[in-house]
Amino acid sequence: MESNEQQQITVNKAFEVPVEDLYQAWTEGSQLKQWWKPLGMTLTDVQNELSEGGKIAYRFEGADSQGLTIDGSYQEVKPQERLVYTWNWQFPDEKLNSAYKLEVVFKSSGTGSSIEIAQQQNEQQESVKPKASAWEEELTHLAEFLSSGKSSSNSNDASSTAMDQEGKPDYGSQNPLQDQQ
Repeated sequence: MESNEQQQITVNKAFEVPVEDLYQAWTEGSQLKQWWKPLGMTLTDVQNELSEGGKIAYRFEGADSQGLTIDGSYQEVKPQERLVYTWNWQFPDEKLNSAYKLEVVFKSSGTGSSIEIAQQQNEQQESVKPKASAWEEELTHLAEFLSSGKSSSNSNDASSTAMDQEGKPDYGSQNPLQDQQ
């Protein structure tokens, strides 16, 4: 692979909820905290300015005091239709850091909806490579959250979202440290 070659993954999933509910679960901090747990981490702080040029900053805490910040800015915002933004992962270990462009498309279909995510990495980086399986796992968490009915409540309790049923961190297939050995 050449250093200027673009890497892209695309995933999509259908949901049995209106597109408005899907969009809210994707963009509202109180809902994100309940379902989004990359690398088994807990989302603790959300800044999400939904306007072109608006800032994004998500802060996560994980096991062993490991942390993650994802930040960026919106390039395009069409509520309940399309979001395009930069997506920068910042780990304590800088060699794992990575920068992407994310395009998220929301579609209505009958009484349900769907989402399509395209993640582009613009250059070869010595960092964690995006994996479709990681996105698919998070979309499964989103589907479970939406089907639970919690998306319509205002619950802010996200304390268990990053743990499995035994209370241990749930890294699944997303643990970047496994691939760096």
